Amino acid sequence: MTSLLLIRHSKTEPNSASGRDEDRKLLPRGVRDAEHIAKKVLSGLPRPDVILASTAQRVRETFETIRTTIPGLPEAEFLDELYLADAGEVWQILFPRLENNDRLWVIGHNPGLLALVGILTGTYPESFPTTGVARIELSAQTSHTGSAKLTAFHAPRDFR
Repeated sequence: MTSLLLIRHSKTEPNSASGRDEDRKLLPRGVRDAEHIAKKVLSGLPRPDVILASTAQRVRETFETIRTTIPGLPEAEFLDELYLADAGEVWQILFPRLENNDRLWVIGHNPGLLALVGILTGTYPESFPTTGVARIELSAQTSHTGSAKLTAFHAPRDFR
């Protein structure tokens, strides 16, 4: 059984100083939310074998905040292909890594993460808020729509 955690980046500024979307930084609320989710949800889980993350600044900052809060996490593998990737693109990046890893985390963006939850589990959450976390259990037979199990879905609002 493989555990997959999908984590959406934290709350960001509406625009970056450069004007480029990928350069947007976390707002103070985003940092607080990432710390809170790390303490309340992620710290109680087994450490991941692999962390894959988008190269966007907001994802990098979300990861660094989580990593500072939870010592001992592995380095993230930052991939340009995860920046605003759709569900199919995220799955293509993940699938080859499933065979050799029991615990994978992906830190990325909507709508790709929300769509992937639905495709894998057949469960379609209404939204995937910033700093949201979806925990999915994948079996060796996970190869078609709805064959995985959504075991938890958390958002910062759950802990306020």
